[in-house]
Amino acid sequence: MPITWRSIPILCYHNTCGPDGHDQAQLAAHLDCIRDMGFATLTTREIVDIVTGTTRLKRPAVGITFDDGHVSNWLYALPLLQQRGMRASFFVCSDFSSDGPARRTEEIPHLLGGAQSFYQATVLGDTSQFCTTTELYHLAHTHGMDVLPHSARHAFCFHETAPRPQAREIHWGAHLVYGRDVTYEDLPCPKGGSAYAHSGWWPQETQKGIRWTSRSEQERYRFCREDFTRCKTRLEAILKQPLDIFCWPWGEYDQVAERALKDTGFQAALTLERGRVERGTNPMRIGRLSVSPRKSLSWLKSRLRLMRFAPSAGLTYKNGSL
Repeated sequence: MPITWRSIPILCYHNTCGPDGHDQAQLAAHLDCIRDMGFATLTTREIVDIVTGTTRLKRPAVGITFDDGHVSNWLYALPLLQQRGMRASFFVCSDFSSDGPARRTEEIPHLLGGAQSFYQATVLGDTSQFCTTTELYHLAHTHGMDVLPHSARHAFCFHETAPRPQAREIHWGAHLVYGRDVTYEDLPCPKGGSAYAHSGWWPQETQKGIRWTSRSEQERYRFCREDFTRCKTRLEAILKQPLDIFCWPWGEYDQVAERALKDTGFQAALTLERGRVERGTNPMRIGRLSVSPRKSLSWLKSRLRLMRFAPSAGLTYKNGSL
């Protein structure tokens, strides 16, 4: 098939440890699969240049991305990529990157999963499960990887007011919204997610119970601008380079959040939509495929076969806007 008919599959991973992440053997198998299928790996900057027409796609290629900046990406994903001569992009939350040295595996004896790491960082103020500023700098400048913004805090809000079934685990963001540890017996914990793409519902504890309020679009726009600006400014200072590519937390966006992102100076954004990634794709709507640790290697192979060509990639389309 002509190279002009090709699409670029972009894979989304998170932490590479813990019960909610890929282990090393699983990630290694995925990387071997990508290599054995004949794909080159591109950074997100290179993909943006292709979709905007600055450069051309010269051979079948994929993008490999890791969201959140968990330290397991530094300890485990980076060596696996280097062993295979591959490159990837790491999207990080700036508030969780503390000053500190580059660490070795033995210096972090107990790695937590993604959800526990977010809880520890947002509620307890312990960011040790996320990459330090030195690790981020070396990812970009020593090892040639992309390090790019993923918001300041991966902010959470409730999307509903009806409590969820108590059998479900309470989302780490619920503790942050209430400002303390909560249980289902204590306070309502409805379904939630992105505080950027949703105005959300915010609980206020009163003598008569919980009173729910929602933000106006103007309030959410100001919140997004502040968060995006803080993230961009801090990461540019850490990496000593300009940054204009963003990755949406939860993969979600809407017109308000996207306007705030553009007004902050971003020129491209990655979502969790599926579909074509080729020359002419809207750089603010670059889609990715979320790769759950529960998915099999055969599932990954089938998706890569489908998404490597523009006509069949278009059949996988999934809209992530609200």
